[in-house]
Amino acid sequence: MSTCPALAEGQLAPAHDLPEVALCRVFSYILRSNECLRTLSAVSTLFKKSACGPLSWEGAAVCLNTDDLHADQRSGRNGFELLTTQTSLCEQAFVNFDGAHSKEKRFAAERCFFWLASECNRITSMCIRNWCMFERCGLTHMSGQFPALRHLELSGCDHISTYEAVVPILKEHPTLLSLRATFHPRATLGQSFVEHAPPSLIALGFVNIDSAAVLTSLLAKCSIQHLWFAVTHAAETATIGGNVSAELFEALVAGGRGLKTLAVPPAVSERRCAKVAAACPQLELLCRMRIGSPAFGSQEMATDFELLPSGQGVVLRRRGSSADLAANGSLWAPHAQCDVDIKLRPALRKEYIKTAPSPSAPSWRFQARPSSADLQSALAAAVRERRQLGFAR
Repeated sequence: MSTCPALAEGQLAPAHDLPEVALCRVFSYILRSNECLRTLSAVSTLFKKSACGPLSWEGAAVCLNTDDLHADQRSGRNGFELLTTQTSLCEQAFVNFDGAHSKEKRFAAERCFFWLASECNRITSMCIRNWCMFERCGLTHMSGQFPALRHLELSGCDHISTYEAVVPILKEHPTLLSLRATFHPRATLGQSFVEHAPPSLIALGFVNIDSAAVLTSLLAKCSIQHLWFAVTHAAETATIGGNVSAELFEALVAGGRGLKTLAVPPAVSERRCAKVAAACPQLELLCRMRIGSPAFGSQEMATDFELLPSGQGVVLRRRGSSADLAANGSLWAPHAQCDVDIKLRPALRKEYIKTAPSPSAPSWRFQARPSSADLQSALAAAVRERRQLGFAR
Protein backbone atom coordinates (compact mmCIF):
# COMPACT_ATOMS: atom_id res chain seq x y z
CA MET A 1 0.00 0.00 0.00
CA SER A 2 1.26 3.45 -0.82
CA THR A 3 1.60 6.22 1.69
CA CYS A 4 0.34 9.78 1.47
CA PRO A 5 1.17 13.05 3.27
CA ALA A 6 -0.48 13.78 6.59
CA LEU A 7 -3.99 15.17 6.28
CA ALA A 8 -5.75 17.66 8.51
CA GLU A 9 -8.87 16.49 10.33
CA GLY A 10 -11.82 16.49 7.90
CA GLN A 11 -9.61 16.96 4.82
CA LEU A 12 -10.42 14.58 1.99
CA ALA A 13 -7.74 12.27 0.66
CA PRO A 14 -7.48 11.29 -3.01
CA ALA A 15 -9.16 7.93 -3.43
CA HIS A 16 -6.08 6.33 -5.00
CA ASP A 17 -4.01 7.24 -1.90
CA LEU A 18 -6.27 5.40 0.53
CA PRO A 19 -5.31 1.89 1.67
CA GLU A 20 -7.42 -0.89 0.20
CA VAL A 21 -8.86 -1.80 3.60
CA ALA A 22 -10.24 1.73 3.91
CA LEU A 23 -11.84 1.61 0.46
CA CYS A 24 -13.43 -1.72 1.33
CA ARG A 25 -14.91 -0.20 4.48
CA VAL A 26 -16.26 2.74 2.47
CA PHE A 27 -17.95 0.66 -0.23
CA SER A 28 -18.86 -2.54 1.60
CA TYR A 29 -22.50 -1.59 2.07
CA ILE A 30 -23.01 -1.29 -1.68
CA LEU A 31 -22.70 -5.06 -1.99
CA ARG A 32 -25.36 -5.79 0.62
CA SER A 33 -28.14 -6.34 -1.91
CA ASN A 34 -29.50 -9.13 -4.04
CA GLU A 35 -27.66 -7.57 -7.00
CA CYS A 36 -24.38 -8.89 -5.60
CA LEU A 37 -24.59 -11.93 -7.87
CA ARG A 38 -24.97 -9.96 -11.08
CA THR A 39 -22.02 -8.76 -13.16
CA LEU A 40 -20.77 -5.57 -11.56
CA SER A 41 -20.66 -2.52 -13.82
CA ALA A 42 -18.27 -0.34 -11.85
CA VAL A 43 -18.03 3.41 -12.17
CA SER A 44 -14.23 3.31 -12.01
CA THR A 45 -11.35 0.86 -12.18
CA LEU A 46 -10.39 1.64 -8.58
CA PHE A 47 -13.90 0.94 -7.35
CA LYS A 48 -14.08 -2.32 -9.31
CA LYS A 49 -10.78 -3.48 -7.86
CA SER A 50 -11.96 -2.76 -4.31
CA ALA A 51 -15.42 -4.23 -4.84
CA CYS A 52 -14.02 -7.48 -6.22
CA GLY A 53 -11.83 -8.06 -3.16
CA PRO A 54 -13.05 -10.28 -0.31
CA LEU A 55 -12.75 -7.47 2.26
CA SER A 56 -15.63 -5.62 0.61
CA TRP A 57 -17.84 -8.63 1.28
CA GLU A 58 -16.97 -8.94 4.97
CA GLY A 59 -20.19 -9.29 6.92
CA ALA A 60 -22.29 -9.07 3.75
CA ALA A 61 -25.07 -11.35 2.52
CA VAL A 62 -24.80 -13.64 -0.48
CA CYS A 63 -27.87 -14.75 -2.45
CA LEU A 64 -27.78 -17.93 -4.50
CA ASN A 65 -30.66 -19.05 -6.69
CA THR A 66 -31.41 -21.42 -9.55
CA ASP A 67 -29.93 -19.02 -12.12
CA ASP A 68 -26.54 -19.47 -10.45
CA LEU A 69 -26.62 -23.18 -11.30
CA HIS A 70 -26.21 -22.45 -15.02
CA ALA A 71 -22.76 -22.85 -16.53
CA ASP A 72 -21.02 -19.83 -18.03
CA GLN A 73 -20.58 -20.27 -21.79
CA ARG A 74 -17.03 -18.94 -21.85
CA SER A 75 -15.53 -20.46 -18.70
CA GLY A 76 -17.73 -23.54 -18.39
CA ARG A 77 -18.05 -22.89 -14.66
CA ASN A 78 -21.30 -22.53 -12.78
CA GLY A 79 -22.32 -19.05 -11.68
CA PHE A 80 -21.73 -19.76 -8.00
CA GLU A 81 -18.16 -20.89 -8.70
CA LEU A 82 -17.29 -17.41 -9.98
CA LEU A 83 -17.87 -16.01 -6.48
CA THR A 84 -15.31 -18.14 -4.67
CA THR A 85 -12.78 -15.37 -4.09
CA GLN A 86 -15.38 -12.81 -2.97
CA THR A 87 -17.76 -14.53 -0.59
CA SER A 88 -15.45 -16.25 1.88
CA LEU A 89 -16.12 -13.51 4.48
CA CYS A 90 -19.90 -13.35 4.07
CA GLU A 91 -21.96 -13.81 7.23
CA GLN A 92 -25.43 -14.35 5.75
CA ALA A 93 -26.55 -16.71 3.01
CA PHE A 94 -29.89 -16.93 1.20
CA VAL A 95 -30.24 -20.04 -0.95
CA ASN A 96 -33.26 -20.53 -3.22
CA PHE A 97 -33.32 -23.55 -5.54
CA ASP A 98 -36.86 -23.07 -6.82
CA GLY A 99 -37.42 -25.11 -9.97
CA ALA A 100 -34.24 -27.19 -9.64
CA HIS A 101 -36.01 -30.51 -10.25
CA SER A 102 -34.14 -32.08 -13.17
CA LYS A 103 -31.30 -34.47 -12.47
CA GLU A 104 -28.73 -31.96 -13.75
CA LYS A 105 -30.13 -29.11 -11.65
CA ARG A 106 -30.36 -31.29 -8.52
CA PHE A 107 -26.71 -32.27 -8.91
CA ALA A 108 -25.70 -28.64 -9.47
CA ALA A 109 -27.69 -27.57 -6.39
CA GLU A 110 -25.87 -30.13 -4.27
CA ARG A 111 -22.50 -28.96 -5.62
CA CYS A 112 -23.47 -25.36 -4.93
CA PHE A 113 -24.34 -26.10 -1.31
CA PHE A 114 -21.18 -28.17 -0.88
CA TRP A 115 -19.17 -25.22 -2.20
CA LEU A 116 -20.97 -22.88 0.21
CA ALA A 117 -20.25 -25.20 3.15
CA SER A 118 -16.56 -25.55 2.29
CA GLU A 119 -15.79 -21.94 1.35
CA CYS A 120 -17.96 -19.80 3.62
CA ASN A 121 -17.14 -20.80 7.19
CA ARG A 122 -18.11 -17.45 8.71
CA ILE A 123 -21.82 -17.71 7.95
CA THR A 124 -23.93 -17.03 11.03
CA SER A 125 -27.39 -16.87 9.42
CA MET A 126 -28.65 -19.14 6.65
CA CYS A 127 -32.01 -19.29 4.88
CA ILE A 128 -32.63 -22.20 2.48
CA ARG A 129 -35.75 -22.15 0.32
CA ASN A 130 -37.39 -24.53 -2.15
CA TRP A 131 -34.77 -27.28 -2.13
CA CYS A 132 -36.57 -30.56 -2.72
CA MET A 133 -33.48 -32.57 -1.73
CA PHE A 134 -32.45 -30.84 1.47
CA GLU A 135 -32.75 -33.77 3.88
CA ARG A 136 -30.93 -36.15 1.55
CA CYS A 137 -28.20 -33.73 0.43
CA GLY A 138 -28.21 -30.62 2.60
CA LEU A 139 -28.14 -32.32 5.98
CA THR A 140 -25.24 -34.47 4.80
CA HIS A 141 -23.12 -31.49 3.77
CA MET A 142 -23.94 -29.55 6.95
CA SER A 143 -22.17 -32.12 9.09
CA GLY A 144 -19.05 -30.48 10.52
CA GLN A 145 -19.60 -27.30 8.48
CA PHE A 146 -20.72 -23.74 9.24
CA PRO A 147 -19.04 -23.54 12.68
CA ALA A 148 -20.34 -20.00 13.28
CA LEU A 149 -23.97 -20.81 12.39
CA ARG A 150 -26.52 -19.36 14.82
CA HIS A 151 -29.68 -19.08 12.69
CA LEU A 152 -31.07 -21.72 10.31
CA GLU A 153 -34.30 -21.33 8.34
CA LEU A 154 -35.67 -24.00 5.98
CA SER A 155 -38.68 -22.84 4.00
CA GLY A 156 -40.49 -24.69 1.25
CA CYS A 157 -37.98 -27.55 1.28
CA ASP A 158 -38.83 -31.24 1.49
CA HIS A 159 -40.35 -32.25 4.81
CA ILE A 160 -37.73 -33.50 7.25
CA SER A 161 -38.77 -37.03 8.19
CA THR A 162 -37.99 -36.90 11.92
CA TYR A 163 -36.82 -34.41 14.51
CA GLU A 164 -33.91 -36.74 15.25
CA ALA A 165 -32.56 -35.93 11.77
CA VAL A 166 -31.57 -32.44 12.94
CA VAL A 167 -30.04 -33.57 16.24
CA PRO A 168 -26.51 -33.58 14.68
CA ILE A 169 -27.01 -29.88 13.83
CA LEU A 170 -27.95 -29.20 17.45
CA LYS A 171 -24.89 -31.10 18.70
CA GLU A 172 -22.45 -29.33 16.38
CA HIS A 173 -23.84 -25.84 17.03
CA PRO A 174 -24.15 -25.39 20.81
CA THR A 175 -24.76 -21.64 20.43
CA LEU A 176 -27.59 -21.97 17.90
CA LEU A 177 -30.21 -19.26 18.45
CA SER A 178 -32.99 -20.13 16.02
CA LEU A 179 -34.26 -23.08 14.03
CA ARG A 180 -37.21 -22.82 11.66
CA ALA A 181 -38.09 -25.84 9.54
CA THR A 182 -40.98 -27.90 8.19
CA PHE A 183 -41.12 -31.46 9.48
CA HIS A 184 -43.22 -34.38 8.30
CA PRO A 185 -46.78 -34.08 9.66
CA ARG A 186 -46.46 -37.42 11.44
CA ALA A 187 -43.19 -36.47 13.16
CA THR A 188 -43.25 -35.24 16.75
CA LEU A 189 -40.67 -33.41 18.82
CA GLY A 190 -39.65 -35.72 21.66
CA GLN A 191 -37.31 -35.85 24.58
CA SER A 192 -34.29 -36.73 22.40
CA PHE A 193 -34.56 -33.35 20.66
CA VAL A 194 -34.83 -31.53 23.99
CA GLU A 195 -31.79 -33.32 25.40
CA HIS A 196 -29.59 -31.98 22.60
CA ALA A 197 -31.24 -28.59 22.15
CA PRO A 198 -28.77 -25.80 23.04
CA PRO A 199 -29.84 -23.63 26.01
CA SER A 200 -29.18 -20.60 23.78
CA LEU A 201 -32.16 -21.47 21.53
CA ILE A 202 -34.61 -18.55 21.45
CA ALA A 203 -36.72 -19.33 18.35
CA LEU A 204 -38.23 -22.65 17.28
CA GLY A 205 -40.83 -23.40 14.60
CA PHE A 206 -42.82 -25.13 13.22
CA VAL A 207 -43.14 -28.01 15.65
CA ASN A 208 -45.48 -30.74 16.90
CA ILE A 209 -44.81 -31.29 20.59
CA ASP A 210 -45.03 -34.90 21.71
CA SER A 211 -46.39 -34.25 25.20
CA ALA A 212 -46.79 -31.73 27.97
CA ALA A 213 -43.73 -33.16 29.72
CA VAL A 214 -41.60 -32.53 26.61
CA LEU A 215 -42.87 -28.96 26.32
CA THR A 216 -42.15 -28.33 30.00
CA SER A 217 -38.58 -29.64 29.59
CA LEU A 218 -38.04 -27.55 26.46
CA LEU A 219 -39.20 -24.30 28.06
CA ALA A 220 -37.18 -25.02 31.21
CA LYS A 221 -33.94 -25.74 29.32
CA CYS A 222 -34.05 -23.16 26.52
CA SER A 223 -34.67 -19.42 26.61
CA ILE A 224 -37.50 -19.69 24.09
CA GLN A 225 -38.88 -16.31 23.02
CA HIS A 226 -40.49 -17.33 19.72
CA LEU A 227 -42.43 -20.61 19.62
CA TRP A 228 -44.50 -21.59 16.60
CA PHE A 229 -46.59 -24.76 16.58
CA ALA A 230 -47.21 -26.56 13.28
CA VAL A 231 -50.54 -25.87 11.63
CA THR A 232 -51.01 -29.45 10.44
CA HIS A 233 -50.57 -32.51 12.62
CA ALA A 234 -51.24 -36.21 12.29
CA ALA A 235 -52.32 -37.06 15.83
CA GLU A 236 -54.71 -35.05 17.96
CA THR A 237 -52.41 -35.64 20.91
CA ALA A 238 -49.46 -34.01 19.17
CA THR A 239 -50.41 -30.40 19.63
CA ILE A 240 -52.66 -27.88 21.33
CA GLY A 241 -56.34 -28.42 20.60
CA GLY A 242 -56.35 -32.24 20.84
CA ASN A 243 -57.31 -34.76 23.48
CA VAL A 244 -54.46 -33.78 25.82
CA SER A 245 -54.75 -30.08 24.99
CA ALA A 246 -55.46 -29.21 28.61
CA GLU A 247 -52.12 -30.68 29.78
CA LEU A 248 -50.10 -29.18 26.96
CA PHE A 249 -51.91 -25.92 27.35
CA GLU A 250 -51.19 -25.69 31.08
CA ALA A 251 -47.50 -26.46 30.41
CA LEU A 252 -47.39 -23.52 27.98
CA VAL A 253 -49.06 -21.22 30.49
CA ALA A 254 -46.69 -22.31 33.28
CA GLY A 255 -43.42 -22.10 31.35
CA GLY A 256 -43.96 -19.52 28.64
CA ARG A 257 -43.44 -16.29 30.53
CA GLY A 258 -40.52 -15.32 28.29
CA LEU A 259 -42.44 -15.70 25.03
CA LYS A 260 -42.54 -12.69 22.70
CA THR A 261 -44.23 -14.32 19.69
CA LEU A 262 -46.45 -17.40 19.57
CA ALA A 263 -48.20 -19.27 16.76
CA VAL A 264 -50.91 -21.76 17.71
CA PRO A 265 -52.86 -24.29 15.59
CA PRO A 266 -56.31 -23.36 14.23
CA ALA A 267 -58.17 -25.47 16.80
CA VAL A 268 -57.16 -23.28 19.75
CA SER A 269 -59.99 -21.10 21.00
CA GLU A 270 -59.63 -17.38 21.61
CA ARG A 271 -60.39 -17.97 25.28
CA ARG A 272 -57.32 -20.18 25.61
CA CYS A 273 -55.23 -17.73 23.61
CA ALA A 274 -56.26 -15.03 26.11
CA LYS A 275 -55.20 -17.22 29.03
CA VAL A 276 -51.77 -17.77 27.47
CA ALA A 277 -51.40 -14.05 26.79
CA ALA A 278 -52.28 -13.25 30.39
CA ALA A 279 -49.53 -15.61 31.60
CA CYS A 280 -46.94 -14.20 29.15
CA PRO A 281 -46.46 -10.48 29.91
CA GLN A 282 -43.79 -10.08 27.17
CA LEU A 283 -45.97 -11.56 24.42
CA GLU A 284 -46.31 -9.06 21.55
CA LEU A 285 -47.56 -11.09 18.57
CA LEU A 286 -49.93 -14.07 18.57
CA CYS A 287 -50.90 -15.93 15.40
CA ARG A 288 -53.75 -18.40 14.87
CA MET A 289 -54.07 -19.62 11.29
CA ARG A 290 -57.85 -19.55 11.03
CA ILE A 291 -60.22 -16.97 9.59
CA GLY A 292 -63.87 -17.30 10.58
CA SER A 293 -66.69 -15.83 12.58
CA PRO A 294 -66.41 -14.27 15.07
CA ALA A 295 -63.20 -12.59 13.92
CA PHE A 296 -60.03 -13.43 15.76
CA GLY A 297 -59.35 -10.86 18.46
CA SER A 298 -62.93 -9.66 18.78
CA GLN A 299 -63.72 -11.51 22.02
CA GLU A 300 -61.52 -12.31 25.04
CA MET A 301 -58.37 -10.93 23.37
CA ALA A 302 -59.93 -7.56 22.48
CA THR A 303 -58.99 -5.84 25.75
CA ASP A 304 -55.21 -6.17 25.45
CA PHE A 305 -54.66 -7.07 21.79
CA GLU A 306 -55.60 -5.71 18.37
CA LEU A 307 -55.46 -7.03 14.83
CA LEU A 308 -52.08 -6.46 13.20
CA PRO A 309 -52.70 -4.47 9.98
CA SER A 310 -50.25 -6.63 8.00
CA GLY A 311 -51.39 -9.88 9.65
CA GLN A 312 -54.21 -10.73 7.21
CA GLY A 313 -56.69 -11.33 10.00
CA VAL A 314 -54.73 -14.10 11.77
CA VAL A 315 -52.15 -12.13 13.79
CA LEU A 316 -52.86 -10.08 16.91
CA ARG A 317 -50.57 -7.43 18.40
CA ARG A 318 -50.53 -6.26 22.00
CA ARG A 319 -52.02 -2.79 22.26
CA GLY A 320 -49.33 -0.16 22.59
CA SER A 321 -46.69 -2.35 20.96
CA SER A 322 -44.93 -1.42 17.71
CA ALA A 323 -44.18 -5.04 16.81
CA ASP A 324 -44.70 -6.05 13.18
CA LEU A 325 -44.01 -8.96 10.88
CA ALA A 326 -40.40 -9.61 9.94
CA ALA A 327 -38.88 -9.16 6.48
CA ASN A 328 -39.74 -12.72 5.46
CA GLY A 329 -43.38 -12.37 6.57
CA SER A 330 -42.97 -14.43 9.74
CA LEU A 331 -43.53 -13.33 13.33
CA TRP A 332 -39.79 -12.90 13.84
CA ALA A 333 -36.58 -13.25 11.83
CA PRO A 334 -32.89 -12.93 12.77
CA HIS A 335 -32.20 -10.58 9.87
CA ALA A 336 -33.70 -7.34 8.60
CA GLN A 337 -33.73 -8.50 5.00
CA CYS A 338 -34.78 -11.45 2.88
CA ASP A 339 -33.57 -12.92 -0.37
CA VAL A 340 -36.29 -11.13 -2.35
CA ASP A 341 -35.26 -7.63 -1.36
CA ILE A 342 -32.21 -7.17 0.84
CA LYS A 343 -32.52 -3.70 2.27
CA LEU A 344 -29.63 -1.32 1.85
CA ARG A 345 -28.49 1.08 4.51
CA PRO A 346 -30.92 4.03 4.83
CA ALA A 347 -28.32 6.55 3.63
CA LEU A 348 -27.86 4.74 0.31
CA ARG A 349 -29.95 5.63 -2.74
CA LYS A 350 -30.04 3.20 -5.65
CA GLU A 351 -31.33 3.21 -9.20
CA TYR A 352 -31.32 0.71 -12.01
CA ILE A 353 -30.21 1.87 -15.47
CA LYS A 354 -31.42 -0.10 -18.47
CA THR A 355 -28.70 -0.86 -20.97
CA ALA A 356 -28.69 -2.54 -24.35
CA PRO A 357 -28.17 -6.29 -23.83
CA SER A 358 -25.03 -7.74 -25.33
CA PRO A 359 -22.99 -10.93 -24.84
CA SER A 360 -20.38 -9.02 -22.81
CA ALA A 361 -22.62 -6.72 -20.74
CA PRO A 362 -25.51 -7.41 -18.34
CA SER A 363 -29.02 -6.32 -19.24
CA TRP A 364 -29.21 -4.36 -16.03
CA ARG A 365 -26.53 -2.31 -14.40
CA PHE A 366 -26.49 -1.47 -10.71
CA GLN A 367 -25.37 2.04 -9.82
CA ALA A 368 -25.12 3.18 -6.21
CA ARG A 369 -25.07 6.88 -5.41
CA PRO A 370 -24.17 7.74 -1.82
CA SER A 371 -24.79 11.36 -0.90
CA SER A 372 -21.90 13.81 -0.57
CA ALA A 373 -22.30 13.83 3.20
CA ASP A 374 -22.04 10.03 3.28
CA LEU A 375 -18.84 10.06 1.24
CA GLN A 376 -17.36 12.90 3.34
CA SER A 377 -18.06 10.95 6.52
CA ALA A 378 -16.79 7.67 5.08
CA LEU A 379 -13.57 9.16 3.75
CA ALA A 380 -12.94 11.04 7.00
CA ALA A 381 -13.30 7.73 8.83
CA ALA A 382 -10.87 6.18 6.36
CA VAL A 383 -8.36 8.94 7.11
CA ARG A 384 -8.65 8.26 10.83
CA GLU A 385 -8.19 4.56 10.19
CA ARG A 386 -5.17 5.30 8.02
CA ARG A 387 -3.58 7.20 10.89
CA GLN A 388 -4.23 4.32 13.25
CA LEU A 389 -2.53 2.00 10.76
CA GLY A 390 0.49 4.28 10.75
CA PHE A 391 0.22 5.60 7.20
CA ALA A 392 -0.08 9.24 8.29
CA ARG A 393 0.62 11.25 11.39
